[in-house]
Amino acid sequence: MGKLSILYGNPEKYLFVRLKELESPTPSQKIESLCILPGFIVLQNLRRKLALNVKDFTNKVELTTFEDLAIKILKTYTNKEPTILSESVRKQLILDIVEQIKNGDIKVSISTKRFFQQIDFKDPDVLTIFNQELDEYFRSSNSGLDHDKLLEMCNKIESPFWKIRAVEIYEVFQIIHNLLNKELKLIKNDNFLSRSHLITETYQVIDNGEESKWLNLYPNLKNIYVMGITVYDSPTLHLITSIANKFPELNVHIFVGKGTKDQLIQRLKYINIDYEYISLIEKLSEQSSEYSHWKLFLKKNMKDYRFDETKINFISAPSPYMEIKEISQQIRKLILLEKVQPHEILVLARNIGKYKTYIKNIFETAGIPYSIETRYPLAYSTAYRFLKATVDLLVKIEEEKNISYADIMNPLRLGLCLPKRSLSAKYPLDDKIFLSLEESLDFLEKKLIQQSNTEKLSFEDWKKAIAELPSWLRKIIIEYLNYIKELLEISSNKPSDFVRIINSLIYFFIRNIRKVITHSIEGPGIENKRQQFFQTHPTYQANRLKNKVSNLSAYLDYLLNKNEADIIKWKYVSQALGELIGRETFGIQNFDQNTVCFIDAANVYFRDAEYIFLLGFQTDEFPRKCPDSIFLPLEIKKELERKKSHLVKKDPSYGYIYNLSPENDYASELDFFEQVLFSSKDTLFLSRTYLDREGRRLDWSSFTDNVKEIKKKERKIYPTEIFNILTSTGDFQQNLALLSEKEILQLYNWILHRANNNIFPQITEEEFLDIYAYANMDIQEKEINDRIERYLNPPHRIEAKVNQFYLSNDIFEKIVGDPYRIHELSLIYDCPLRYYFYQFYFNWYKGHEISREIPFYTTKRLHYRFGFYPKLLRKIYLKDEEKNKLLNFIQQEVPERMEIKGIDFEDKIENIFERYSDYYCKKYKPIFENEEKIVINEIEYKITRNWEVENETDIILDNGCVILFPRHRMDSITITKPDGTKNTFYLPVFYNNTSYSLSDNFEGSNFNKFLSGRINDVRIAITQYLYETKMGKPFFGIEFIEPFSGKRRGIYKQYSKTKYSYYKVSEIYPEDILSNPIFIGSWTKKRDFTQKMDDVISSLNERLSDIKKGIFDASKRINTECVLCDYRRLCSGYSPILTLPTEENGDVDDE
Repeated sequence: MGKLSILYGNPEKYLFVRLKELESPTPSQKIESLCILPGFIVLQNLRRKLALNVKDFTNKVELTTFEDLAIKILKTYTNKEPTILSESVRKQLILDIVEQIKNGDIKVSISTKRFFQQIDFKDPDVLTIFNQELDEYFRSSNSGLDHDKLLEMCNKIESPFWKIRAVEIYEVFQIIHNLLNKELKLIKNDNFLSRSHLITETYQVIDNGEESKWLNLYPNLKNIYVMGITVYDSPTLHLITSIANKFPELNVHIFVGKGTKDQLIQRLKYINIDYEYISLIEKLSEQSSEYSHWKLFLKKNMKDYRFDETKINFISAPSPYMEIKEISQQIRKLILLEKVQPHEILVLARNIGKYKTYIKNIFETAGIPYSIETRYPLAYSTAYRFLKATVDLLVKIEEEKNISYADIMNPLRLGLCLPKRSLSAKYPLDDKIFLSLEESLDFLEKKLIQQSNTEKLSFEDWKKAIAELPSWLRKIIIEYLNYIKELLEISSNKPSDFVRIINSLIYFFIRNIRKVITHSIEGPGIENKRQQFFQTHPTYQANRLKNKVSNLSAYLDYLLNKNEADIIKWKYVSQALGELIGRETFGIQNFDQNTVCFIDAANVYFRDAEYIFLLGFQTDEFPRKCPDSIFLPLEIKKELERKKSHLVKKDPSYGYIYNLSPENDYASELDFFEQVLFSSKDTLFLSRTYLDREGRRLDWSSFTDNVKEIKKKERKIYPTEIFNILTSTGDFQQNLALLSEKEILQLYNWILHRANNNIFPQITEEEFLDIYAYANMDIQEKEINDRIERYLNPPHRIEAKVNQFYLSNDIFEKIVGDPYRIHELSLIYDCPLRYYFYQFYFNWYKGHEISREIPFYTTKRLHYRFGFYPKLLRKIYLKDEEKNKLLNFIQQEVPERMEIKGIDFEDKIENIFERYSDYYCKKYKPIFENEEKIVINEIEYKITRNWEVENETDIILDNGCVILFPRHRMDSITITKPDGTKNTFYLPVFYNNTSYSLSDNFEGSNFNKFLSGRINDVRIAITQYLYETKMGKPFFGIEFIEPFSGKRRGIYKQYSKTKYSYYKVSEIYPEDILSNPIFIGSWTKKRDFTQKMDDVISSLNERLSDIKKGIFDASKRINTECVLCDYRRLCSGYSPILTLPTEENGDVDDE
């Protein structure tokens, strides 16, 4: 057996020293070393490092992966062209097998058939999970060869439930495996079901093959280095041990990390493999330059190590966006102040793709050159999209479906080039020709639909219709449609014929498109300079696509046999393209070596940098939460791992079995983190998001559980710190100089257009003038101001003519005339146009019957006819019928409020609410139980508070408009002072419809937030106007009560939440009553909003006067509301003024 070594530590220096010791071979000599790596990105990392550190490395070492090595070995031993079956094809085969089992076409046991019938495998998520777990089965069972061993392990499980579950699912996996093997034979190609099957076949041919074939492949090979691998499943470990056993002259070096080291060593002991353990870290002196504080940090197991504050930084941000924003500012400081080059900075994350959108947005704004080394879907490439659009058009014609002008134009839009030399146009079509053709076909489609009175247009309809086009356009489209017809007339049962056609399409695409110049994106302040250097020309992806087309042949043959068809249809070609190629991904190599590079932490091997930023260093992200299994739960995998340690004594081969358990997954995550620390040459920034999307707190990564200095060292960013320059210390001008041109413009416009400059963070006039001085006002004036103006005050006016009954004056008065309801005023204050659309859409019942009441529609879901029900009405206002029954309950059942103690609320609520009484009991019983507690407090403090019900009242505003003030509860509060005198005050009380509705209105005692919130409830202003101006009653405040029941954070029982507004209450109630959390919600002081109340009434007066004239002016609405408004399409997303004709303004025409 060859020498097998397990090495712990950073493999980079060890490998480079060994390779440098080799003499520089001549080109005729063969390589002596083989490096096996986890994937393409790590392979590229090592290739770059070797190029810089090892002379003639290409003649000394070969870089590969286990998959590529297996394919190379099988080609040499078997003369085959092995490939791994596409994941999408395997899922389709599984789905076909399951359907056959359900239909009885494939005979299985009753229990197995019941298993498949209970699960909906047509659900894409279910099918994907099953396929993933099946792949895990292949990896743990050595491609099914160790199935009996797994069953024996299952039978050792003590729990009867888990034992039966484990045996059942493994039997299902075996049945699917056997049936997949049968289906695979129909696909005439050297396909393997999975990577595991490929590796298994490889080690078997090595064990049984001739040694001469290996020598033909690697005649001088002496060393194999396995690096960056964290998961050694059964086939992989078999391959390594087979190579070591078969070729004794080989030295196999496996580099392991801190997490997986002990696990791999234990498995090698189980299977009786001799090895030598070498620790590279222990051979380094702790004082040497090679031994950085990060290695010391690891050696001490991350326990109680005091960090040098200049070498490690902790950053906490409330969201991923602000996390990336803070990191971009730190990087700009390094580049501008410390003169650090971008390539000396590395940004890592467990999954960098999660941050891709934020990175592109923020780093392009900051003007920092960057590159993201991740994979991209091939389906996004222009080459694939043009090919798929062409085939989809052929499918629609073949199946006689409706063909729109877009279906015809999409292939040309994406770059279809006719194989024959065209006499009418050059391909791809010139922009002007394409636009003329597209507009002509669009107009032609509308005309054909109108003339034929049908929305279905066939291919023949289009061929006839193009006779109306101008001659020069007609020649182009005839030539194009004739070519489509030629493709359609192909009748063949040979997949090779269709593969040849697709190759031809791609070939002419590449030949013609290579001359096309790619254009940079344009926009306000966007520099047409380099940000990333990639191979982004469409021909790059087209070449990748062309290399994969040959795989279509076998799958087309399979579809032909499966459907028992005589010829291959274009729908089979479309399905094959989507399944085999559409889901492929590709990596883009970055050619700009002076960028800030973003990569996954798992791919950081052989990368290092002076400054490393690690994103998402929080719980459940790094280390990740072990992926849970549905069919084979983690509990079973844990049990199997425990049973394996006992069974290896009976049979050492059990040591090869590998299950993905939480312990194994954590070990891999620890390896990745260790490699991040190895890659840090100087300073490390660890950052996290401390809030998730729902606002729940997130802790630091468990890797830092024993680090005590985080809270002292961390830089915590609060949600209000949108621009850190406004909250950071230091000289404002110096901080401003660190921002990019676009960031300064962004800051300038944010301050200029925010609703209230007095809110946090505040800015002085001098600081704003500094921002103005730094901003590029040329770009602001030429490119940005007009866009902002069009958004805030677009020059647009919608006018409607009374030509339908629902816009007539009679109907108009019934919809929006006097008297106005309170909930209507809230809608009007929010946006008059929104109010009008609501009145028209929601208040029509049974044909032409009109109702001004709140309709009974409480769900958040989209209404099939109206859209979304306004949140204001769904959450705040009770339906009239429900409100009246609630007030009747007070009048009839509990007329004396101070005698509320001991009443059976449930029984009395049922008497009033006959229908849905259980629902109303749950909704209102806690409110009256809370009222009982308040009464007990009031009696203690000699406060008498009675209630009565006020009937509807008409209020006439200064402009003559009438408001119908609703029926409501009104409390009178009598307080006895120490001198015996009594004062009586009045407190109107309103009930809200849903829980948490008050949080949309109130934020503490700040009424400004209340007015600018998502829901604008004007009841406070109208009630004040009624009680003070019209009724003249001493006004104590307003109480809002929402239904609420349940425990709040487990501290105390919160029966209901109440909110109060208006006067400062301490003048009336003692402070100790105010401190009772059940008694008092929150108060808004009079000085906080008196002026605001006047503004609300003034605005309503103005808007109601306009409505009386038939004008619905929305120009003063809250801008953000338009984005959320369900009626925005009706006013085209602008701030329109809808003018209805009246006797004053006369009749107008549509514009």
